[in-house]
Amino acid sequence: MSQAFNEEATRPTPESIAAALGDAASVWATTVAALEEVGATAEWRYYRDGGWLAKATKRSQTIAWARVEPGQLRVSFYFAARFRELLLDEMGIDAAIREQVEAATGRTIALSLELGATSAPEQLLALIGFKLRAK
Repeated sequence: MSQAFNEEATRPTPESIAAALGDAASVWATTVAALEEVGATAEWRYYRDGGWLAKATKRSQTIAWARVEPGQLRVSFYFAARFRELLLDEMGIDAAIREQVEAATGRTIALSLELGATSAPEQLLALIGFKLRAK
């Protein structure tokens, strides 16, 4: 899907995020709450090659990147390849995420969640928790 916020002059607001997500608007609130629960924050930044992205950080550690797409929120996590086996052993990660881990090549494992109106937060919570434990 395409990025909902491409214009540099149009910073995402709670109202514009809800409008872009539509029925999936609660996904943003769930994501922000999950981040706040672990002491992390999400800050919107504009990138010429990616539009407006929310960078989730705790202190100086980047936890995830989020972008609003029409009808869904895409949350991406990046892990060093040395965490491959630990990710595959992680109990809270489902088969679709395991397939992304197995298919990843190179020194970085990129995992992407597409969260829509019917998405349960379990995978999001599992990956946030793993990211905070991975050092």
